[in-house]
Amino acid sequence: MEAKETEDNNSEGVITTVKNSLGWIPQDLTSLILLKLPAKSLVEFTCVSKTWYSIIRSIMFINTFMSMSISRPRLLLTYKRNENNGNELIFFSLPHISQESNDPSSVVSSHEMTISKTSPGDYIIHSPSVRGFICCSHQHQYMVCNPTTRQVIKLPKDHGFDHGTMKCYMHLGYDPSNDKYKVLRMVTQPWTNFVYEHIVYTL
Repeated sequence: MEAKETEDNNSEGVITTVKNSLGWIPQDLTSLILLKLPAKSLVEFTCVSKTWYSIIRSIMFINTFMSMSISRPRLLLTYKRNENNGNELIFFSLPHISQESNDPSSVVSSHEMTISKTSPGDYIIHSPSVRGFICCSHQHQYMVCNPTTRQVIKLPKDHGFDHGTMKCYMHLGYDPSNDKYKVLRMVTQPWTNFVYEHIVYTL
């Protein structure tokens, strides 16, 4: 980075202006810097420039960031809070404690996200976490949440079956062959185990 000084003479004195000429940063170095940031910051930084957006949204960057995150696993905790004016599903995360560590007081939880609803009814979590994603529902509204980025994807509602006599099962999975997350929804009759229908959603 070069610093250039220019002097402007006027009646009141001399004004010195310093101009910084910052050369371009190589894209591979930019990627290495961005990979060290938390996911929430990366979501915000996609708005900084078109270059940063293309880097952060690239398949190579996402896969590298995911591999680094998997190598540093965290425990995901959920807490359901029911209030008179609505319900909340709160996500926390904790770092894994190694067996060699004898200081559990050093473990600090991190609040990831909160989903709130003003309508009555409990939240239901349908399947274990898959690479950080959670499938849950509230009042027959099914959704996939990413607590790390605080993103929520609502799945289409289906009013074609009777929720009073039918049972709906949701299973979240990851297809590595095409790098896609998929949700399998099965509607069954509880007393017969007859599968009324099944639908696969691709995220």
